[in-house]
Amino acid sequence: MQIREVIAAQGIRIYQPPIDTDDEAAAENARVLLDAMPFSIIGSTEDVTTADGRVVKGREYLWGVAEGMSRTLFSVRVRLE
Repeated sequence: MQIREVIAAQGIRIYQPPIDTDDEAAAENARVLLDAMPFSIIGSTEDVTTADGRVVKGREYLWGVAEGMSRTLFSVRVRLE
């Protein structure tokens, strides 16, 4: 099952950015965001230690560490102009 199907099946509401039909560039940016959703933005100024001993900027959770600056975790790149 795809993540969007799971979200819909669970009734989870996700923010939907408005699409401004008067401004085609803004509308296209909104469409790009919609196509990329769901996504997560992780940022931190805190140093945390990963399971393999690295010290990274991130957030520590019960299930592990979410790295805020890991390029390997980026699956979507949005270009803002």
